[in-house]
This record gives sequence, C-alpha cells and structure tokens, in this order.
Amino acid sequence: MAGDDAGLAPNKAPTKRQQADVTVFGDLKIRKRLAWRLRSLTLAPPVKRRPVDGPVVVAGLFRAASGLGRAVRGCADALESHGVSVLRVDLSGQFGQEDLPPDPRLAAPPKQALGTLIVHVNAPETDWALVALGHYRPRRWRIVGAWVWETPSPPASWRAASRRLSEIWAPSRFAADAIASVADAPVAVVPHAVIAPPDIASDRAGFGLAPGDLVCLTLADGRSSFYRKNPIGAVKVFRAALDGRADARLIVKTRHLCDQPAYRNALTAEIGNDPRIRLIDDDLSEADMWALTASADIFLSLHRAEGFGLPIAEAMALGKPVIATGWSGNMDFMADADAAVAFRLVPVVDPTQRYAPQPDAMWAEPDLEAATVRLRALANDPALRARLAAAGRQAVARFCNGAAYAKALDDPSAAS
Repeated sequence: MAGDDAGLAPNKAPTKRQQADVTVFGDLKIRKRLAWRLRSLTLAPPVKRRPVDGPVVVAGLFRAASGLGRAVRGCADALESHGVSVLRVDLSGQFGQEDLPPDPRLAAPPKQALGTLIVHVNAPETDWALVALGHYRPRRWRIVGAWVWETPSPPASWRAASRRLSEIWAPSRFAADAIASVADAPVAVVPHAVIAPPDIASDRAGFGLAPGDLVCLTLADGRSSFYRKNPIGAVKVFRAALDGRADARLIVKTRHLCDQPAYRNALTAEIGNDPRIRLIDDDLSEADMWALTASADIFLSLHRAEGFGLPIAEAMALGKPVIATGWSGNMDFMADADAAVAFRLVPVVDPTQRYAPQPDAMWAEPDLEAATVRLRALANDPALRARLAAAGRQAVARFCNGAAYAKALDDPSAAS
C-alpha cells in the first residue's frame, strides 16, 4: 500500500497509535544516545606504559573485507609470529561490517584491570569501540589507537578522541605527520604487516582469464571513497595504453558500488562496451582476493591519496609490478621511481564529503598521460616487469614484515 514505507498514509493525520509509535521511537533514540554518552564519561583514562601484567588485546573489524579488516588481522598475526600472545576481539558487528565468516580464534573482551589494547578504528569510532569493549574506570590499560588518514588535513575533531589513547600508531610517515597535527597523544609510524600467504596461487581459470592474457588489476571500495581511489583513472589509462591489444584485460574490483549510483554510472560509462574490461562489484574472501591479485600481471593504483596503500603493498608482496601515484602513504615502501606516477596537488573534490569539509585539503591528481606511457612500456617489456616485481617484493619484505608491531609494543619510540 502506498505510504507504508513512511508509516503514514498520504494526506491523512496520524492515528493515536502512530503518534505513540513515533514518540516511543524518538524517546528510544534519545535514551540510547544519552546512555552511550553517560557510559563514555566513565571510560578509563589510558596509562602511558605497557603494564607488566595483563593480556594484549587486538580489537577491530576482524570480519570486515575492507582494508581495516585486513590491517587488524595482519597486526594480530604479526604479533603472534613474534611470540606475543594475543586476544582477538571483533568489533565488526558494532559497526555493521560482518562481511566474512566468524574466526574461531575470536574472543570476548577480557575483564582484567590491567592490560594493553590495540584498537584498529579511527578517531570517530574510538569512544564507541571503548564502550563496546567495556573500558570503564578503574581499569588501567595502555590503549593504542591504530589510526590512518589519507590527506594532510585530518578533522580537528580528532583531537578529543586522541586524549582517550596512550599513543597512536599510524602505518606511514605521511599518515603519522597528518595525524600528529591534530592529536595530543604521541604518534609512531608502525607499518601494516603485509605477508603473502605461502599457499596462494594464480587462479586465472576461476576468474575467467586465459593463460596468455595480459591482466591488469585495480581495486576500489565505496566506503573508502571512489573519488579518492580513482578507478576511472585506471580505466582511462588502460584504454589509452593498450588500445588494440586483444590479449589485454583489466579487472576493476570494487565494493559498495551500488551505494553510489552517480559514480557507478560514470564508471560504467567510461568502461563502455569494451569487452576486455570486467567489473566485479562483490565481497570476496581474503583467500580469493589474494588469488585475484596473484592472477594479475600489473597492478594499477591511480589514487589521489593513500594513508598507506595496502592493496599496492599486497600486490608487491606477490611479486607484481605496480604503477601507482607517487604521493602519500605508499611512498614509504614504493621507492622505485619507475613505478611512481607524476602528479600535481589540487584541492580535494569529493562529493561523498568524507574529505572535502577540511579547510585547504589537498590531494594528488595523477598524470594520466605519464601513467599511460608507463603502462605501455610495462606491457611490452617482460624484463622490465620482472625487475620492478623483484624490487617491489624486496621493498615490502623490508618495510612491511610485521616486526614494527612487536617493537612498538615494547617501545613506541623504536617504531618511529
């Protein structure tokens, strides 16, 4: 019946029952917000040093298919590989990001009075996470916020959340410098752990790719802003560089494209009827994502900003040559100038409003002509691809091997 979605029939006054439902719903929302606010006022203050006793808890979106999910899983794995006993506490349900099946290693939040918590959520979610984890007075925990930001200008409102933390770990120097400008807590550079699973192999048949295809791959997630990730730029470069090559393929792997119809329409219009370009808008398991990357020959990231660039590092860890914008967090581990695309800094234009509200916010506009030249050169030169792949694998093994987590756990200053 028309009007059912709104709960009221059109052009009619609400019934007493409908008025009561609206009042109760409104009161419930107010009561929930007040209750949360009161609980947040009783959160325990952080301590500055790691307690001698108590557990080490890594909390975050363990069941999310996003970069935040991969980062928290990598942190827990890295600490355990360095001899640290870790409790994994999942917050995916609290933030509506249960993309993956439950991991049997997940545990309930511990109740000890002392301990160390590494929480992989950003500033706006910090209070919510601490409430969900039950960090109330009189607990005395060292609380580490694993934060990331993609432009030089984080929101000024992050400062209040930083006061809940003993320290902040940022995955790149770029992100650390940005966050330090709005944080009262000390900030250390602690790179993400990026270690390719030993049993991952190419699965071209599973993705409908032929053994002899030249496969390019680009990734983007709507929750991270398609405008920032810029898959349209990758499509433009692919078509310009490899026009006429029947063996060339581009996989555009996205998530949440349906949530942004304007960008979806622009992306599909850019792809057009090119049968060489395949759009995959879906959640894949972590193993399938590794297999997809392993199936590619070249990874493209014509991003406008990265706090770290986890997909770039993962491709490099698998020995894939990358072509990526030479600016922001990825430059910590992408030292080879042959892989970095020239750019110019421009004011942020992001219709999602995730970044645009920050005054004087800037990000990179990659030089697509330069990227086109680089892609054509890589496509035509297997030896160049092999050289870049070897250099990239070595760089990631050196910078993203997970050792920084263990060092920062014992001494944050050792990680910077």
